[in-house]
Amino acid sequence: MDRAVDHAMDPATAAFVAHRNLLFTVAYEMLGSAADAEDVLQETWLLWAGVDLHAVRDQRAYLVRITTRQALKRLRTLGRR
Repeated sequence: MDRAVDHAMDPATAAFVAHRNLLFTVAYEMLGSAADAEDVLQETWLLWAGVDLHAVRDQRAYLVRITTRQALKRLRTLGRR
């Protein structure tokens, strides 16, 4: 885990916080902008908050996949500008 997890957090928040540094790195490496990476993390969180965690076998991989897809979506959007 990337950070110490507060035990008072709900499981979705705890998983997201635990992997946030990795997710930011993935988004930043793809986008080259901290602001865009933060936007992608916000979008990732919104999607993650709606996921049934019991259906997720590997939370880290699932979060990285959401982040990657959101970053690709952001790249497509930026390319149209």
